[in-house]
Amino acid sequence: MARTSANTMSRADRIKIALFALMVAAIPLYLVTNWVLGRLEEFFLTARAQLFGQVLVAILLEAFPFVLVGSIVSGLVEVLVPESITFWTASA
Repeated sequence: MARTSANTMSRADRIKIALFALMVAAIPLYLVTNWVLGRLEEFFLTARAQLFGQVLVAILLEAFPFVLVGSIVSGLVEVLVPESITFWTASA
């Protein structure tokens, strides 16, 4: 089996290449992130976006207790109910 050039590189060379690629990718990512955050800041200063955020938070806060109780009940059923009485399990 023929060895590729990637397998013959030393570990230090691979680390150098990875760090260089990371630095090259970080510059455009930084610029795009700043641009996007600037645009989002303008958007979230509008009254419509603030109202949307308030309604979203209100819905999530109202739903959280039900999700929590459902998770606790589901965990209790999983732990406390033996498999012998669960008739909907798949048989092999």
